[in-house]
Amino acid sequence: MRQATRGQHYALFICSLALVIAAGLAFSGHEVTASIIGGLDLIGLAAVFIAGRVFVRSSGEAAPEASE
Repeated sequence: MRQATRGQHYALFICSLALVIAAGLAFSGHEVTASIIGGLDLIGLAAVFIAGRVFVRSSGEAAPEASE
């Protein structure tokens, strides 16, 4: 397995885990904590994708193919 693919699988697992924890907290009455964890998780995920695209464009590398 390529390193980039493995990293994407780890990121998916970590983000999913954070959202499950946020949902569990929300259902147990800790809405504020759940919204902070869920919001930071989504903001962080979006920032990583945006930074990755900017890095690929600035370094002159070819963009990764979606079919990989």
